[in-house]
Amino acid sequence: MFNRTPDIDTEMPTILPVSDISPRMREIEQLLAALGGEAGAIRGEDFALAQQSGPEIADTAREARVAAILGLTSKAPTPPRNERRQEIATRLRDISDAREILDRERETERSRATAVIQERLMPEYKRQMRGLLDALIAAHTAQVEIRKLVSQVADAGYNTGWLDAHPCRWLDVGPNGNIGRFLDEKKKAGFIAERDIPGELK
Repeated sequence: MFNRTPDIDTEMPTILPVSDISPRMREIEQLLAALGGEAGAIRGEDFALAQQSGPEIADTAREARVAAILGLTSKAPTPPRNERRQEIATRLRDISDAREILDRERETERSRATAVIQERLMPEYKRQMRGLLDALIAAHTAQVEIRKLVSQVADAGYNTGWLDAHPCRWLDVGPNGNIGRFLDEKKKAGFIAERDIPGELK
């Protein structure tokens, strides 16, 4: 009977945040957050401007003359609503373009960081995958043994209805069952060698 007990190691590897491998990712996230905040603020301003009524163009020259009479410093002229809304629309388009560039850069940085973590963690992943495959082989072997027992009871002339706890769809035996097909896929992917698969699963 095929039986390989996998080594048990419950210590999980330390997986660093992606920003620890690529500090630029943190900078990009901060820039995106700032741009998102600015876009939200000026959209709110644009909405408020759209609700306003009254003269579209302020008489800033008159306001300056009145301020001079009162001995006050005139405030900076307020641009007409339509002009300010055009400025907002242009700024929103620029922010959108900048966010697209940052999004592409973020994905590039993520891919680079993923390549680094993949190289570091692949040995551990393969080890855990081998543990999974060995467990499935052990489960298949146990199912085969139980079926042999049931067959022996039936061959001896007894009813076997009381031996009904073991059937399971995903535990179909043989190379065409779920476990057999799964093992074949992982063998082709290099997670297990042909010699380590028992004959009844080939």
